[in-house]
Amino acid sequence: MSAPANAQPATAPVAASLAANPLIGPWNTPDGVPPYDRITAAHYVPAFDEGMRQARAELDAIAAQKAAPTFANTIEAMERAGELLTRTANTF
Repeated sequence: MSAPANAQPATAPVAASLAANPLIGPWNTPDGVPPYDRITAAHYVPAFDEGMRQARAELDAIAAQKAAPTFANTIEAMERAGELLTRTANTF
C-alpha cells in the first residue's frame, strides 16, 4: 500500500518536535543559562538522541576527511564535536 500523494515524510513530525524542544537550539536567556522554565522531563530523551546523532555525524566527518591529520583538524575538532550532547547532559 502506498502513501497518499500529499503525505509528509515521517521525519516531518520528528523535526517539528525537535524544533519545539527547548534543549535544542540557541538559548536566549540571561547569561546563556538553560531555559529551565520551559524544560520538562519529556524533552531530555529526544535531546540526548539528537545529540548522539549529531556527535556521531561530526566524528564520522572527522574520520572521513581527506586532509592529513593535524592537531587542529583532529584533536580540536573532536573537542568541539558533540556540543548538543554535552549541553544536554550538563543541563540534566
